[in-house]
Amino acid sequence: MCGLALLLAPPGHATDLDSYKKKYEDSSEQIVLEHGLKVSELAQQYTTALDGLLARVKKDGDFAKTKAVLGEMERFAKEKAMPVESSSLLDIKNYQSMYRRKVAALQADKAKSTINLAKQYDNALLRLQRTLTSSDRLDRASLVHDQRAQLQQSADLVSAKAYLAEYADANTSSKRNGKQAPIITEPKPLSVSIARESERKFAKRLVEIGTPLYQDRDYSFTDVPEVLTGAIYLQPTAGARGPMHVSKRGGSSDEHLKGDVTVSKNCSMYILIPPPEAGSDAPSKRELSDLQRHGWRELREEIEAAPVGKRRVFTKRIGNGRVFFKHLSTERLYAFK
Repeated sequence: MCGLALLLAPPGHATDLDSYKKKYEDSSEQIVLEHGLKVSELAQQYTTALDGLLARVKKDGDFAKTKAVLGEMERFAKEKAMPVESSSLLDIKNYQSMYRRKVAALQADKAKSTINLAKQYDNALLRLQRTLTSSDRLDRASLVHDQRAQLQQSADLVSAKAYLAEYADANTSSKRNGKQAPIITEPKPLSVSIARESERKFAKRLVEIGTPLYQDRDYSFTDVPEVLTGAIYLQPTAGARGPMHVSKRGGSSDEHLKGDVTVSKNCSMYILIPPPEAGSDAPSKRELSDLQRHGWRELREEIEAAPVGKRRVFTKRIGNGRVFFKHLSTERLYAFK
């Protein structure tokens, strides 16, 4: 597991809670990124298999199968996931079964990595808690204790444990019955629903090179880091402002409410903001401090758009459900993945 050097450091080299937390968040983000890359590779393999099948059925002159394969290729290009019901065409059905098994295995690997990382993090925090307690720094030790409790209740860890238990049960059942490896229901892709009162302010687009920044200006992304590729981007009208704070249910009465969306599953949220050289459009030190205070962290990667240039990327893991965006004095753009 990459990124665990700090978490595995002996007590003599232990650092403070904030440093441990940042290392854990960076490592968690790396797990998500590596999983996404593997799923993308699997999707490409599925597409390649369909290309080969299309060539064969065309060569045979089979009109019905050709239409079926073309239909599946078009569907998968849009949805990037398996359908609820498998194809009636045996060749496609076999490809879909194989895809489901492989993506389930990848999801299990991701869950194992998430759980192992959490164990390493908790062990590091336990060492730090003991060190602080023995040095009579009980206030700091209490903060570490609370962080350990929050870790065990975190949405990502709870979901990982639940999925791994389901995967193990399916494996045990299939071996007992002498059947093929299990086909776990494929994790549903992330969806973002925009509330009716916010629909006139935003349109949903995917973050890709060439995607316009705004609905009504000729600006577009020219350089997109892997971590943001394919993210669901809320494309605003020109001059719209993004979120400083994100609150879950209960914040809809705020007079500065700027956006109201619902995310279907736990995900990473990204805020794209102008760099310091942008002058008056860049956030103030106080605004950056507020971002960090509310759990946002800056990535090393930047995203670039023409003609406005580079933007800094901040991210935060959020749970499924409703998300409210509050008004800012500086321009922000945001996405989910």
